[in-house]
Amino acid sequence: MRLKKKYKVILYVTLTLILGWILTVSGISAYKYLNLVDAYDFIVDGEVKYTIPSDQYDDLELLMKKYKMDFLSVSNISNSAKILSVEFKQDIQVVERKVEEEELDSIDDIALEFQKNEEEAIYHTIVENDNLWDIGVTYGMNLAKIVEYNPFLGAREEKDYMIWPKEVLLMKPANPVYDVVVKLQNTALEPVPFETIKIEDKNLFTSQRIILKEGIEGEKNVVYDIVMENGYATSIEAIQETILKEPVSAEVKVGTKRTLSYGGGNNYGVTTGRLTSGYGYRTHPISGVKTFHNGIDIAAPTGTGVYSYASGTVISVSQNNTLGKYIAIDHGNGLVTRYLHLSKFNVEKGDKVSTGDRIGSVGNTGYSTGPHLHFEVLKNGSYQNPWNYI
Repeated sequence: MRLKKKYKVILYVTLTLILGWILTVSGISAYKYLNLVDAYDFIVDGEVKYTIPSDQYDDLELLMKKYKMDFLSVSNISNSAKILSVEFKQDIQVVERKVEEEELDSIDDIALEFQKNEEEAIYHTIVENDNLWDIGVTYGMNLAKIVEYNPFLGAREEKDYMIWPKEVLLMKPANPVYDVVVKLQNTALEPVPFETIKIEDKNLFTSQRIILKEGIEGEKNVVYDIVMENGYATSIEAIQETILKEPVSAEVKVGTKRTLSYGGGNNYGVTTGRLTSGYGYRTHPISGVKTFHNGIDIAAPTGTGVYSYASGTVISVSQNNTLGKYIAIDHGNGLVTRYLHLSKFNVEKGDKVSTGDRIGSVGNTGYSTGPHLHFEVLKNGSYQNPWNYI
């Protein structure tokens, strides 16, 4: 049954009064409510930073996406890497609500804030007689970090990372107001070291080796989980290894006079620790660039003892940008061993050392991403596979 006209009027007035009362109680006038506009709050870590008109929502989404993608374009990431996520470090939310028109901001305000930094980048301009070693000490950085921030130096590796006056080096990246975290996975091809079967020969000196059968390194794929913040790696973790080719053992005839040797587990003779890199070609877990590694790396805490592989004469106690603090020992018959990235020397040039003498301590100097010993073997000036000797 239809309501009579006068009852309709009464119902309309009643509903209007009720709505007016509700809005008045809530502090909003009916007129004001009817004049609110649709908008979106730009919320950072729970705090409303900006409020934009609803018609600028798509522009805001595009602005945030482009800002995040820019960190992919400037990062040194291999084309083969699998990007898992690209997200803001801050908790950023865009929430719809109604506001008064005078409360609105412009998306240009947000775009401007995306260009700001909490801390500006720090640069160093090369002057005459500068060297990367001293520059690193001044800024509290190792060479590996300097090269990471200045990739063009990587092309100069064979020239000991040469620098020239007036060149500008990035020593600390800018810290933007809004941080971007990129998570990715990449696979690197790495060598698997071979075992060496040693056959004793009393007619050979300790420094003499006759290789009866060359060892052949195996190959493995290593999958890395990598986290990058604002274009630079903060975490690199190996999560899976797949053997592609098994190594083949070497057979070597050795002298019977004692030399240090790999004792199994974490005892590598010249120091104790964890093998982090073998001899031969390897690929970088982020860039995928293939380089030749002319020794073995054994990670150990700074200060861990480093010992002479065999008796001989110390021919070098020095330091430079790449090798850090290092020692070279001549064992005779063209055999020389080198010990790189040390934190401390226990010998001087010209000293005579015996097998097992402590010559220094593990460190993190030169081109080093963490405390470790880089151990090299040279025969008549040519690099040898250390696994044939220890």
